[in-house]
Amino acid sequence: MQHPFQTPPRAGHLEMSSSRQPTSAQTGPRRDELIQCFQSVERQVELDTRVRRQTEDSTVENLVLDVQRLEDCLKQEIERRLLQLELLKKDVLHPKLANAQSKLEASFLNQFERVHSQIDVLGDRLETVEKAFLQSRSHYLGQMEKDAAALENEINVFQQHFTSDITERQERLNQLGQQLETLKLQTVEKLARDERLSQRKFDHLRRGADELVLQRDEEKGHFQGQLETELHNLKSAMLEASKARTQADNEMLTALNHYTMELQEAVSCISEGAVAAARGGV
Repeated sequence: MQHPFQTPPRAGHLEMSSSRQPTSAQTGPRRDELIQCFQSVERQVELDTRVRRQTEDSTVENLVLDVQRLEDCLKQEIERRLLQLELLKKDVLHPKLANAQSKLEASFLNQFERVHSQIDVLGDRLETVEKAFLQSRSHYLGQMEKDAAALENEINVFQQHFTSDITERQERLNQLGQQLETLKLQTVEKLARDERLSQRKFDHLRRGADELVLQRDEEKGHFQGQLETELHNLKSAMLEASKARTQADNEMLTALNHYTMELQEAVSCISEGAVAAARGGV
């Protein structure tokens, strides 16, 4: 069974599909009923489609008429509002603008007059400052000329003192040079005297050192002789002690050998007695 919103198949299509099946006496009336049902459904769908299309067309026409009517109303409202705006500008805004302009002009004139008066006062103050500056400048220039003259005098005095100081320093340097030459000569003479005295002391110390070397050599020879004598005595004593120790060792070895032989003889006698006793007992 098809959906009611779907388009039913055409009659020719139904006839072709039905012709493919084997016809019989039982399916013939049923097929005719189905075909009539489908045809009635198709006619109903076409009728509904036509009615719906007419309804949509009428709705679109009504919407177009409403839009045109709204446009007309909007144009009329715009014209009315523009007319009211012009009237408001003419009746309210222009007088207010004129009033505000007059107030601004009055305020500007007042401000201009106040600024002009302040500029006049500032000009007077500038003239006063300029006069004070000229007086201060003339006073400053005069004072600077006086200070420059005093400074020039001080520079001249300082230059004179500086020149005299340089002359005194040169004289002192010359005196110091002469004193240095004198001290140099004295130093050379003193160094020569000290060198001669040092040479004499060196010769005296050298002779004393030579005598000490000779005395040391004599003491060294005497000490070496004593040391050699003592070493010879020690060697003799060690030889005698070695000989005595060797002789004592030989005597001890002889006594030990004699004791060993006696012990062996005693052991052999005891062994023979024990063997004889053992045989007698058997």
